[in-house]
Amino acid sequence: MATTVYCRTDGRLVTASTDPTQAAFYRDTILVHRFKDVFGHVTAAEGALLRVDGEVFYSTTSAPEPAYARNFALGGADGRNGCWAPNPANAAPEYVGVRFSEPVTVTGVQFASGLASGSYCPFGAGPCAYPTDFRLEAANDATNWTVLLTMTGFTGMRVATESLYSDEWTASWDGGVSLSDRLDVANDHAYLAYRLVIEGFRPDNKGRYNISELIFYGTV
Repeated sequence: MATTVYCRTDGRLVTASTDPTQAAFYRDTILVHRFKDVFGHVTAAEGALLRVDGEVFYSTTSAPEPAYARNFALGGADGRNGCWAPNPANAAPEYVGVRFSEPVTVTGVQFASGLASGSYCPFGAGPCAYPTDFRLEAANDATNWTVLLTMTGFTGMRVATESLYSDEWTASWDGGVSLSDRLDVANDHAYLAYRLVIEGFRPDNKGRYNISELIFYGTV
C-alpha cells in the first residue's frame, strides 16, 4: 500500500499524512498513490479512464508506427515498433501527445514504455526506457500551451504484469512493460490536445526511450 501523498499548499508541493479512508481528500491532491485495496474507496466519476480515440502527434519520430502510442494497449512494443520514439532515439527535449475530436477534461495521466523483454534494460531488468523529466501540457489551438503538471527526477515506475485494459493479452510481456504511477492533474478545463514534453529519461541498454501508451483519466 502506498504511504506518500503530495498536495499543493501555498503554491508548493508538500508531503501529507495518509489516511486511505478519506477518499475525498485524495481527489483534491495533485499527485497521489491511490488506495485501490481499501474497502469502501470509490473512484470519483471525474477520474474515470478515458477510452476515447484521438490522433497521436509528436515533434519527431524514429518509430514506423507512432500512432500505437494511443491504441489502448500497454504492451506490444520493442523500443522502436509498436510505440512512439524520438528521432534520434535518444533525443530530448521532444514531445508526443493526443489530439481528440472533441475537448476532454483530463484529471489524471499515466504512460507506459515497452520493450520486447526486461532483459533489454540495464542490469537485465526493468523498469527502464521511460521519461524522468517531463511536463504535461494542454491546448485548444496547438499554439498556446498550458502547463498542467511538471515532474523532475520521476521514478514512479513499475514493471507491469496486468493491463489497464481488460481486453489486452499480457502473456508475452516478459517483464518488458514499464508503467507509471497514475499522476493526478489539477485541471477543470476541457482541451482538444494534450502532450507530454520530455526533457530527460532513463534509457534502455541502447540508450533509448519510448512511449508505448498514453493513458488519460477524466471526462468528455
